Order: sequence, then C-alpha cells, then structure tokens
Amino acid sequence: MGKTIDQVYRERNMYATAVAIMAGSLGRFDSGYYRDQNDWPVVWLQDGDDQAGVHVHTQLWPLLEASPLENRGPPGGYDGHSRKDRLNYLMGLIESGVTETQSSD
Repeated sequence: MGKTIDQVYRERNMYATAVAIMAGSLGRFDSGYYRDQNDWPVVWLQDGDDQAGVHVHTQLWPLLEASPLENRGPPGGYDGHSRKDRLNYLMGLIESGVTETQSSD
C-alpha cells in the first residue's frame, strides 16, 4: 500500500532535520531552526555564503525543541534562495561528498 502525502512529508521533514543536526555536528556547517513570519518552523544549514532551508510541519516543534539544533535563524537572515538554488546547493554537497569519499579510498 502506498504512503499518504502526510507520511511522505513527515519523512522529508525528518530527513531535513536529521541532515541539519548532522551537518551542524561536523563543525563545517552552521545550522538551526526558527519560526518564519507565518509561525512555521524552518530548518536550515549554511556553509559560508551558501544556505539551504526548508519549512517543516508545525507538529515537529517538540522534536526541534528537544534536538541539539539552536533555535535561531541563519547569520544574516534568510538569503532569499529559491527552491532551485537550494537543490543545486544540496546537489553540490552530495557531489563533493562523493568525490571526497572516493579520493580517500
């Protein structure tokens, strides 16, 4: 049986939160969460000038508050990145991770 749209979004939200936590723990990335102007949580990570953030469901507030993520926005605020910018940034991180892993073998 297929997943409901709520199940799909819940999984996406959990992945985004886990990535922000792990990225922040690496020391190379800054990460956290904050409430946007409509009171929705945004989970974000930043590496230098590059930034990615995603809205997650309000049901995740207790999880975010219990997580090691800091409740704060990115330094300098939201940079205005589009969905395409965010996906390109994430693809670049994936590609650089693959390259770094292959070169260390």
